[in-house]
Amino acid sequence: MKLHRNLVAAVTQALSEIIFDGSHAEQVVEALLISNKSWGARDRHFIAENIYEIVRNQRWLAHCAQSSNPYFLLATRLKLQGIELPEWEEFKGFALNFPIEKAERKIELSIPDWLDDFGVKELGENTWQQEMQAMHTTAKVCLRANTLKTTFENCISQLEAENIEFETVGNTIVLSGRRNIKSTKAYQNGLVEIQDFNSQKIVPLLQAEPCEIVIDACAGAGGKTLHLAAEMKNKGKIYALDIFENKLKELNKRAQRAGAKNITTAEANATIFAQLENKADKLLLDVPCSGSGVFRRKPDSKFKLSETQLTELQNLQWKILSTYHNMLKPGGTMLYVTCSIFPSENEKQIERFLNEFGDKFQLKSTLNFSPAQTGFDGFFAALLTKIL
Repeated sequence: MKLHRNLVAAVTQALSEIIFDGSHAEQVVEALLISNKSWGARDRHFIAENIYEIVRNQRWLAHCAQSSNPYFLLATRLKLQGIELPEWEEFKGFALNFPIEKAERKIELSIPDWLDDFGVKELGENTWQQEMQAMHTTAKVCLRANTLKTTFENCISQLEAENIEFETVGNTIVLSGRRNIKSTKAYQNGLVEIQDFNSQKIVPLLQAEPCEIVIDACAGAGGKTLHLAAEMKNKGKIYALDIFENKLKELNKRAQRAGAKNITTAEANATIFAQLENKADKLLLDVPCSGSGVFRRKPDSKFKLSETQLTELQNLQWKILSTYHNMLKPGGTMLYVTCSIFPSENEKQIERFLNEFGDKFQLKSTLNFSPAQTGFDGFFAALLTKIL
């Protein structure tokens, strides 16, 4: 395999931005590919795969190379794949000694020290090992057929017509390998949404009906909001709230592409909370969290998370859970959701909520979606009803 200096420079520059400057890998890769449209499919694959896999394995590669120099991290990955390095100045001084000694889990699976200790405390040694081992692989890209615009069968036909390789797991489309799905007609015409297999199981738990008022109180860019619109057949009313205006703008753009017309977006503040008090038949709280269930999909996020941030997130979860529930009418259903595998963000928060509001709410069920057991992203969901 011949290495091209411009591609190697692009990878190492991106790694510097992600590892040292704190930039988000997904945004860095997307911007890099958009700004270099002349790159072919093979070049794009080289760029994206090496950036993501080096970020995922950064502690292990740095251990092997005895250096965190981005050129040496890339060199280590390439050498471990049996690829010969050119005699470039950037690789001068690099050496990889075989055999490489086995290292402890936090090095081999590239986990920050504090996070490894915390994971063991939360889940126990065996479960933490299994979950982190499972998330130390490339995430599968899953699609949901947008039933506001097409049927599952027609969606399959469209993807086949565009030579997209995939398999189906139930009503979820799982792509075979990496593909820029956003460049396809199926995506651009709003026939599909990118959504993990387990994520697609969340919204149906609410059983939202077309005649109801539903509030997605932490809507973000709207992945679950759009799923709600499809479940409700574009009828009823969905209020999508968030504190970030840029996310709501993105949600509106996505809603237009998806043909979702029953969504009203609004900034999450005291005014809207007062207006919507006791109004919702269904309330979705997809709260901010550690993202520990999606480390496979966002491998840089485990390095950006800190103990202080985790504590702040847990406090925010409680604030949302203990105040937003006032928007739910008596007899209504509330769904608390995280993409975390940590009990302190999940079961413990629900236990605390019931201890304080058990006279108003009843727990119907909880569900844990394990990356190790399912092969997809990790989620927690708790379904509660407000007592009449």
